[in-house]
Amino acid sequence: MEYSDKILALMKQKGITAYRAAKDTGITASQFSKWRKNPTSRITSENLAKMAEYLGCPVDVLVGKSILKVKRLCPGAKLPRRATPGSAGLDLSAAIDAPVEVRHGEVAKIPTGIAIQLDPGYVCLVFGRSGLAVKQGVAPVNAVGVVDSDYRGELTVFLTCHKEQGYTVRPGERIAQMVILPVAMAEPVEVEELDETLRGEGGFGSTGAE
Repeated sequence: MEYSDKILALMKQKGITAYRAAKDTGITASQFSKWRKNPTSRITSENLAKMAEYLGCPVDVLVGKSILKVKRLCPGAKLPRRATPGSAGLDLSAAIDAPVEVRHGEVAKIPTGIAIQLDPGYVCLVFGRSGLAVKQGVAPVNAVGVVDSDYRGELTVFLTCHKEQGYTVRPGERIAQMVILPVAMAEPVEVEELDETLRGEGGFGSTGAE
């Protein structure tokens, strides 16, 4: 999506007409018309900054860099971070004052000390960390946690240990990772028939081994 597409989409979402935006920002109405007819038309950095301020969003959002609003709920909480620039997941850390033991077959509640704000149409999925799961047998008890876009409470990870010796989580340790994904908000509609496919009602193993 081009810058202009994002500007026009946000305007539509907020119910702002081109005439009103032009009047409020000082950007000519003809410029909005150009953006609508040709999404790749040039946008000056000045106009980009004006529209970002007018629409109440960071310039980063308009240039394609999405942001995640994070609120610290306690002083020692660590913000989510990527281990490498290409990591899909953002690591979540334990916001605890003292070590917490995760016993075999039991559940330990580990707070992260943060809350997040997702945009509508997105979901946050909380997964275990590969190294912690493989080496120590520690993973979220529900396998994958689901954080909805309208949730504003603290992110909490419920861990269990699959190894007999258990595991001790240290303060500030990375305990899980979250991945932000778009989600289709499909509304269930009852129908008499479903479209036919080659697979049909074939379930597990129905396509063969090769």
